[in-house]
Amino acid sequence: YCGGGGQKRVVTCYDRVRGQTEADQWKCSQVRPKPRDEQACNSSECPEGEWLQGEWSPCSVSCGKGISWRAVSCVDRIVGELLYEERCQQSKPMTEKMCYESPSCENHLPQLQGLEQEMGGQTFAWTAGAWGQCSATCGGGHKQRQVVCQDREGVEDDRCEQADRPRQGDSCNQEPCPAWNFGEWGKCDRPCNGGVSNRLVRCQDHLGQNLPDQQCNLNTKPGASKTCNKHACLILRRRRYLWKVGKWSQCTKLCGKGERSRPIQCVDLLSKTMSVVGDNLCSGRKKPNEKNYCNRQPCPFVWQAGDWSQCSHTCGHGMQTRRVTCHRVNTFNWIYPERTDVTGCSSIERPKEVQTCHNLPGCEAQFVWAVGTWSECSWAVCDKKGRQKRPLHCQDRE
Repeated sequence: YCGGGGQKRVVTCYDRVRGQTEADQWKCSQVRPKPRDEQACNSSECPEGEWLQGEWSPCSVSCGKGISWRAVSCVDRIVGELLYEERCQQSKPMTEKMCYESPSCENHLPQLQGLEQEMGGQTFAWTAGAWGQCSATCGGGHKQRQVVCQDREGVEDDRCEQADRPRQGDSCNQEPCPAWNFGEWGKCDRPCNGGVSNRLVRCQDHLGQNLPDQQCNLNTKPGASKTCNKHACLILRRRRYLWKVGKWSQCTKLCGKGERSRPIQCVDLLSKTMSVVGDNLCSGRKKPNEKNYCNRQPCPFVWQAGDWSQCSHTCGHGMQTRRVTCHRVNTFNWIYPERTDVTGCSSIERPKEVQTCHNLPGCEAQFVWAVGTWSECSWAVCDKKGRQKRPLHCQDRE
């Protein structure tokens, strides 16, 4: 994700008419230049990390020799974000150590007898103590217990079968710990002279549910704001007035090429509140675009509208109808001829199926236009416009 890398993709020539790839890529090059199949990525410098060491856990046993653990993570030196361990240059501090409690564990072993074994007239069995405290409350820890071989008098011995020995250690509290989750930094609120950029920082569990901040480590909470654009503003006469660009609005369409807009205002940098002034004062600098296209990817479904029918009347007021159907669209933006269920298309964008006729003569007129049907389209070459004709006569109403 940093340090500079590369991306590759497959770019092939595709024949839309035959619906298959074209080996002769020159045919596509005649229409448009071949898109890039390689590009650089993650060119930003890698962050410098440092080891963040947690508190040692309680000893895994209540008597004798046990183990104590702690969490050690590599974090960004500046913002505290978790990093891969290779980002920390120094050797990783140890995460576990031996610990010692009271020297004798005889009084801590309950008489939980395992499978008894006899040897030389004596009976032996493995005896296990209670599990110690888990080394971690979450994220995977370890617990230990005392396991010894004893005779019926409680005296330790070494003649028990090792294959029958109960486990002395086990894992515990495997569910992931709550962790800090944060978004991208927002836009700086000032172009110069020091501004503030904010981001959302939340404590969440491993399922993405928001939790109170106290359930995460408050000492490692990432910052929710930072200073930005600390450089001094260049107060030159010709740069006193600048265009202030607002945020883009929501796209008018989810797919199929929509539009979005944003406010553009001319502001006075010498005023304390960067007051808005007339656009003519910023005329020396090109005004940024207020609108552009968005969500250009083809829609999976699209409405298709047929030709309008003949008007129901030849004079006065009449109506026209047409057929409107919903169709699938493939990844190459080709529309399937078969109709599909209308629920796939947006009901908001459905074209009209009925409209009133326009420019009809009055019914008192003696002569009217007689209109025939359209001929077949003269289209012959892909991506070229064709023509249609129809007969048109002026005739007596009678």
